[in-house]
Order: sequence, then C-alpha cells, then structure tokens
Amino acid sequence: MNETSPRRGLPARVTLLLVVTAFVVPILVAWWMARVQPPASGSHLVNRGTFIRPPIDIRADSALGPLTAIPLEPSEWALVYYAPGDCGQGCRGAIEMLQTIRSVLGQSTTRVRVAAVLDSAADVPAATHLVADAAARARLAAAAGAGTGADTPLDSGVVFLDWRGQVMMYFTDTSTPADIKKDLKRLLRASQIK
Repeated sequence: MNETSPRRGLPARVTLLLVVTAFVVPILVAWWMARVQPPASGSHLVNRGTFIRPPIDIRADSALGPLTAIPLEPSEWALVYYAPGDCGQGCRGAIEMLQTIRSVLGQSTTRVRVAAVLDSAADVPAATHLVADAAARARLAAAAGAGTGADTPLDSGVVFLDWRGQVMMYFTDTSTPADIKKDLKRLLRASQIK
C-alpha cells in the first residue's frame, strides 16, 4: 500500500551538464575576450582625455627637467596647464578652472597640485606652481603631440603629471571641467597608497 511516487525533476545527466555549463561557459568567454578578441581601440575607453603613449618621463628628458620643481609626494598628481607666451585672459581662465576642479575633489584635494608651464614669468592665480621656461613648454607641447599621435605639437593644453614624473594624459585647453574631473578622480582612486 505504500506506493512511491514517481521521481520528478531532471535526469542526473542533464543536471550535471547544466552545472558544468554554468562554470565552463564563463571561463571560455573570458578566455575569448582576453586572447581572441582584438584589443579595444581608444574610442572604446571610458577616459575623456587622451592617454600619452608612452608616458613622458620628465627626469629622462633634459628639456622637461624644470618640471621636476613641481612638488609632488607619493600618490599625488599635478594638473599642468601649458601655453605659449604670457598668462593672458585664456590662461587665467584655464588655471582658475583647474583650481576649481581641485577644490571640489573633497578628501583628495590635498593630493592634487595645479601648475602652469609658460614661456616667461607671469602673474598666475594664487596656489599655482609656475614653471617659466620656454624650452620646457615647447618640449611639452611636442611630446604631448607625439604621445597622442598628433602630427604637430599641441601648443596649449592640460596634462596630468604623476608623482613619479610621468606625463600621462592630455586634454585640450577647451575640455570641460567635468571631463577632466572624471578622469582625475579615476586616477586618484587607482593610485591611492594605503
């Protein structure tokens, strides 16, 4: 009188196949993404600025040696504005924009410096480290152009300089503050020394 009910559910082989598939398929997809798929071009990256490839080491380039005077401790970054000539209206506006970006970073404010590389000594906004060296400015323009793939020097713009002396990202001087801030926050998060 004690009848056993028929077994319900999937057969053991089907269950085993589903479990193996759940673990093997992600591994195969990851392998394909890493090995087979062509690398993403710059248009697929999330950064707003242009990476300078390879990064420019200011200590290895004698023309950029004056930039070593920008005081940076480990895990600190500098927003470096550069332009030919003196610091006119456009220069002041760009530096003030960089100062504003720095001030809205919250706790990371202390890890960011603002600097300007100009052809001659100029009156720049307060809290800006000035490097007055025409050769350094011209070399930075040429290096940024070459590092971003431009055919000519990029006469003015903003670059990110890390504490190791590497110039690694370029923005035009007309870039939006939001774009610069997003990339800077991402770099600050990634380079935080704990």
